[in-house]
Amino acid sequence: MLKKMNGKSMVSVCSAIAIALGSSMLLQWLLQRGSSFTLFFVVFVVIGIGYALACCLYDPLKVYLAGSVFLMMINAKVIFDPVTDYIGGVGAGKFYAGVPHLVVGLGIVSFVIDKLRFPDRLSFRIGKSEFYVILFTVITLTAGLVAPFKAASVVQSNFYIVLLALYLLWSNAFRSLGRDRATKLFVRALSVGMLVQFGLCLLQLSLGKEIGLAFIGEGVLEERAGLNGSSITGTFNHPGPLSLFFLIGVSLLFPLVLQKRNFSAVVCFIAAIVGLVLTYSRTSLVIGAAVLLLEWLVLAYFSNKISKNRAALVAIVVIVVAFSMGDSIAARFSSLENNSNDDQIAHRLDHYRMAWDYIQQKPWLGNGLNNWSYVTQHTQLLTSVGSDIFYYTNPVHNIYLYVWFEGGLLMLAGFLLVIIHTLIGLLRKIKRRKELDIGLIASIVCVLAYGITGWGLFNGGQMLYIFYFILCVSNIKSDELAEDQ
Repeated sequence: MLKKMNGKSMVSVCSAIAIALGSSMLLQWLLQRGSSFTLFFVVFVVIGIGYALACCLYDPLKVYLAGSVFLMMINAKVIFDPVTDYIGGVGAGKFYAGVPHLVVGLGIVSFVIDKLRFPDRLSFRIGKSEFYVILFTVITLTAGLVAPFKAASVVQSNFYIVLLALYLLWSNAFRSLGRDRATKLFVRALSVGMLVQFGLCLLQLSLGKEIGLAFIGEGVLEERAGLNGSSITGTFNHPGPLSLFFLIGVSLLFPLVLQKRNFSAVVCFIAAIVGLVLTYSRTSLVIGAAVLLLEWLVLAYFSNKISKNRAALVAIVVIVVAFSMGDSIAARFSSLENNSNDDQIAHRLDHYRMAWDYIQQKPWLGNGLNNWSYVTQHTQLLTSVGSDIFYYTNPVHNIYLYVWFEGGLLMLAGFLLVIIHTLIGLLRKIKRRKELDIGLIASIVCVLAYGITGWGLFNGGQMLYIFYFILCVSNIKSDELAEDQ
């Protein structure tokens, strides 16, 4: 292998060895000083060493993009100088370091190694999609400056800045690899990621409790209204975001399952469907059924050949799931009856009214990032909602009202501008009958529809990370189409 390496590759290997030695010395120093972050740094060093070596042996940009998908399953973060002295603490603090920061660091390492190994391939640039994301980020920072409780906004502003850096790294990595290679890599990596998440969920159910992986952000089993048992959370902190994750997987893979001879896509699609049902998210189940039907109609409209065997397989899976878990699904929906104790609809309606009242007070710049708990605790009249802590610890379950509340009409407009630009780019080329394009549109529609009654996109930030990745894939493909034309 060494004989086949050129000078640039040797430099890359030496760089990887230097990183490994430096990380080892840092770890030894921390252990000697009795650092409280021992486990965190052990994981960090192991990932760093393995990652640097992988970039030297394989395509650095492929390693980076695949690693970004796998790492998005992790929800761990460390908050420095945390603030939790009020009801519904939001994880406020001066600064936090989490998985997105790690992915940015790994991205820089990948691009440096890629430049050494393939100096003529990389061309870093900013297109329309990148400009819109930059604009949205600037608006969010403005919202953070006007927040009444700035310690909470600092953390969220930090997160949006890191997401912007990730978007720029991802978009240029996809562009450098080319459309076909990037598409295959994205589907494969996300499929494997869903299988890993599904396996963790099954392990949770088999044990009847969390499996002791809190350092990757493992959630606890959640009791759902109408069920005798618990629903899964995986590495998410609630079944809602997890259901949205599986919903994206189902909608993205469905066209591939119907039209491609791809065994791995079929396996991952089945796992995503079962995982989605096990979350018992009523919103996701309804949206999933509607979107799958819509995708089927779109494929038929464009006269795309649909495999009868695959269609039969999908029908069998749906029937088996309905018979095996139908009673639990029915119980979840029946709990919404007026004589039940499931008051989720009433809570949401109260939140909608609360959010609209606050929006009217500050319609343009909003009430500050991550400030729902603080604002409602200090200004909400108890006579209008009672003393139920639910209203302080749970933000409004509507992403449009949530964004408008936080950053005003300007932030909402910037948020919608990024999404509309992406959808327009995909719709312009839907006639090319690319299965992934239809799946990407469907996955974005799922996020937008789910956001009407749920805030899973912003719950913990993990799904927002994934959503940025999907928007990036969609926009790079759209940019390349415009260049081809």
